[in-house]
Amino acid sequence: MKSNVGRLVAFLLLWWFSDLLTSLFGLFLLYQIGLSLYNVYVDNTSDGGGELTVDNDKDVVVISGCETGIGKAIADKLAQRFHVVATVLDTSSPGAIQLEQMGVEVVQMDLTDVDSIRTAIDEVGKILEGGRRLHGVVNNAGICIKGELDWLCQKQVDDVMKVNLTGPMTFTKLLLPRIISDKARLVNTTGLDGLTAGSGLAAYNSSKTGMEAFTDSLRMELGKYGVRVITVRPGDFSLLTCEAYKHTQYSTRMWEDMDQFKKQRYAADFDAYEKAILNTSGKLSAANFEGIRSTFERIMISEDPDDEYNEGNNLNIIVHRIISMLPKPYPEQLRNKILAGIMKIHLYRR
Repeated sequence: MKSNVGRLVAFLLLWWFSDLLTSLFGLFLLYQIGLSLYNVYVDNTSDGGGELTVDNDKDVVVISGCETGIGKAIADKLAQRFHVVATVLDTSSPGAIQLEQMGVEVVQMDLTDVDSIRTAIDEVGKILEGGRRLHGVVNNAGICIKGELDWLCQKQVDDVMKVNLTGPMTFTKLLLPRIISDKARLVNTTGLDGLTAGSGLAAYNSSKTGMEAFTDSLRMELGKYGVRVITVRPGDFSLLTCEAYKHTQYSTRMWEDMDQFKKQRYAADFDAYEKAILNTSGKLSAANFEGIRSTFERIMISEDPDDEYNEGNNLNIIVHRIISMLPKPYPEQLRNKILAGIMKIHLYRR
């Protein structure tokens, strides 16, 4: 029903502006703009059915990566209705302590370490004893290290892939027996950057695109067991997180790790890229966490949640959706110019 209404909206836009269009590409682009606008509206208003009856103690939701940012915000929100188990890197950190003060149960987990993941799963198993039910699992943890592939040190590449993709895959796989038996909801946060690719984001885009495919595959594999698998794509939340501070740390490490040959080759581009990051950071950021907090609550309590949600600044969502729908084989150069023109960060070359 939603897709039919979306197509109708897109068709009406095409009809209204048809005299202004001069090419098939223009028709296609306007269609996608209409569909994207409608999809943003749907994301902000939809969910089928009523609300589930849940028990604040018996129904457990496990969320990864909750010391700061989105994870901490949604853990706080869901703790009002569920028994929330939040994984953190350091249980003695200020964020972990604040989570405990919110009534959230904290478990240590490092997604780059398989043994740490196994230990966390054992802790979750103990928490689920005594008649508790696994209601939901949220793969939220993630890191964003920006920079061209040849700038990143190998550990940074490995950490991006482990934290954003292979770690969550291991975590999910180890929880699958309980997810299936309890028909828990599996929610994977991928990101709008999983829909597009950009310069300076080779590792990050790859990890998020991989998470998109992982989620889509699991939706088909687990659907026959009554398990709902849901994608949430957060956009830019940099004004509300420590992303800018961490980027400075990451880029400093990159530069220090480069040999003299690389420093000579990349110095101008590296400096221009850092200035572009500084100048564009936060311009499409969401103003608060309320939208994404409400989305996760709807996902967990709705009788019939959607398969996909896009969250953040609406302009950011529309831009990414349109870019992701532009045809790649033809015209490739035009697509890249539009991508660069909209996302100024890609114009950093001297």
